Amino acid sequence: MNYVEFHNSLKEEPIVSSYILANVPSEGISIHKHDTLCLSEEEVCYIENGTLFQMNPLKEYYLFNCLQPNHFIVKAREDDAMKLVAVETSQVNIFRKKELYEFLDQEKLLSHFFLNIIEKNETVITELNMLSDLLAEERVKYTLYCILPQMELEREGGFIQAPKWMNMKILAQISHCSLSRTSKIMKNLQKEKIVQIDNGMWYRDYTAS
Repeated sequence: MNYVEFHNSLKEEPIVSSYILANVPSEGISIHKHDTLCLSEEEVCYIENGTLFQMNPLKEYYLFNCLQPNHFIVKAREDDAMKLVAVETSQVNIFRKKELYEFLDQEKLLSHFFLNIIEKNETVITELNMLSDLLAEERVKYTLYCILPQMELEREGGFIQAPKWMNMKILAQISHCSLSRTSKIMKNLQKEKIVQIDNGMWYRDYTAS
């Protein structure tokens, strides 16, 4: 097995994160819905359960970088503000960066950890670049079809149910649109039978046979 195969095998199951949690001290924190967490340069955050987003440092109304269970997030630079917001009640573990890195280096897992972070960051950069290039309606569709499907979502009757924490305001924040503009777009998409607002938010599943 070469390095890439070994790295990919580690990603398939939360082996490394379970090993870290069992061997490196951390502080468990419960974050209620709408609460925020500021991450310092000396800390590494692990999402145990729930969902958080990173807040745009220039305009905190906008959200990006969906963080779900088994995700680590690291503050890259000293001058970067990093604030996370929970869109549902979540549990996180905070590690001291130096202590965590020393353990991973000792176990010869540090390069795999960094590669995971790089791969996640590349995905986030791609999403942000796409959002910056698209018109408002396309940004909303991109959020529904390219960001949310990364999660395990329920499918029924040719539609996909958005996560239970999703509402019009959060959709607007992730799509980088105003709330009023997003509401108008969603009404048009309802008329086109692309979305349904009925016991939650649903959008058409084009993969359904």
